[in-house]
Amino acid sequence: MKTADRSATRGPKLWPSFVAVLSCCLAISSNLTKAENWPQFRGADGSGISSEKGIPTSWSQGEYLWDVAITGTGHGAPVIWGDSVFVTS
Repeated sequence: MKTADRSATRGPKLWPSFVAVLSCCLAISSNLTKAENWPQFRGADGSGISSEKGIPTSWSQGEYLWDVAITGTGHGAPVIWGDSVFVTS
């Protein structure tokens, strides 16, 4: 009776582990490059202080990229998550 060469079957069995480790590394590295989310009033920890650098403190009419009119009365704070801003009115 012939026995199978274990080195030939070891490679395919390691692929799921390799892919899982690679996926985790990519997910962690992509989160390090993202801007900070602002999920609630006064930021993620409630301090009102962002750890982001280079944020403008004021801007003139031509310096912003978009503008939207909101109807109604809103008493909630805007939420910034990824590339989206959520407001209530």
